[in-house]
Amino acid sequence: MGRRGGLERWAEGRAARPRVSRDEALERLSVLRSSGPGAIVGTDEAGRGPLAGPVVAAAVSLTPVQEEALLSLGLRDSKKLTARGRERLWDAMAE
Repeated sequence: MGRRGGLERWAEGRAARPRVSRDEALERLSVLRSSGPGAIVGTDEAGRGPLAGPVVAAAVSLTPVQEEALLSLGLRDSKKLTARGRERLWDAMAE
């Protein structure tokens, strides 16, 4: 057996992590919110990484009112949004 590269170790670590269900994620979020004031920040990335191309990363903090507004406009999974849906959300956020 040869030495494993960093990419292989990274892939093994990702595979070992259990996926969190949507219900479990919402439960965790509820617990965080009920623990008192403080910011809850969500992060996401898109791209292929330094080995295969550029990456864009972002973080956002929303008030509960802002979150409810976005959910009421249909935001659930950004990867499933249509171009029209993205424009509608962008317009609402820019107001």
